[in-house]
Amino acid sequence: MTAKMKCHNIMQKLTDKHYEDLMDVLDAIEFQKIHKVMHYLDWWWATEDGSCVPDIRTLRKTARSLLTEACKQALNNEGGEYMTATGGFRAEAKRYEDGFLWMRLSFDLTDGDNSL
Repeated sequence: MTAKMKCHNIMQKLTDKHYEDLMDVLDAIEFQKIHKVMHYLDWWWATEDGSCVPDIRTLRKTARSLLTEACKQALNNEGGEYMTATGGFRAEAKRYEDGFLWMRLSFDLTDGDNSL
């Protein structure tokens, strides 16, 4: 394998600044409200032990995992953008040429658009 080929296999990692921004995004999310809405709607997630409304710790852990994955993928994919979602959460990230990594986390109850 040549040196040039090795360079393409190196994954960019999240920096301390990225992690700081990621934690700020998570801190802005009102997990208590999400938990309350999920109880009200009887919105259950499937788990290894059956199905239940997830507790706040599980909601935050899932959200952090999604946002971390979105950020890592945005840093390393050719287009510089990535979105992933599960259980109502949607995590998005976009890498800019100046190194800034934009990120967003949302909890969606409903959505619509006119795309093909």
